[in-house]
Amino acid sequence: MTNKPWKAAYWPQIVEEVEKKRIEDDKNNYYSLYLYDYSGNIYRLLDRKNDDRQDSGHTSRNYFYVTKKETMESICNIWFELGPRLQSDLRRRMKSFEETHLHKVLYEQRKEEFDALVAETNS
Repeated sequence: MTNKPWKAAYWPQIVEEVEKKRIEDDKNNYYSLYLYDYSGNIYRLLDRKNDDRQDSGHTSRNYFYVTKKETMESICNIWFELGPRLQSDLRRRMKSFEETHLHKVLYEQRKEEFDALVAETNS
């Protein structure tokens, strides 16, 4: 088992950005995040934590698609229950999304914090 990366705190927002881009893309060339889940471990762990199966993404054969922000939050919360292979796969899959979306997510979060600080000092 490995430690959870610091970027995992931003993965739910990254998934949200990816889904926005995928919906905006007319040709549908933008792909969702998916993980190889041959034994169904992620699906089982999320079903144990969440009663609603619709929040657990959807499975297609051996893939687990993460299409909702809440699903990624649940995956991040059960990080240490995932096996090392799933952790490695998740890090590898998120790396390409981090390269394109992490800066935007960080900017938006810090802008919200700055705007709240300005509003507090102005009042």
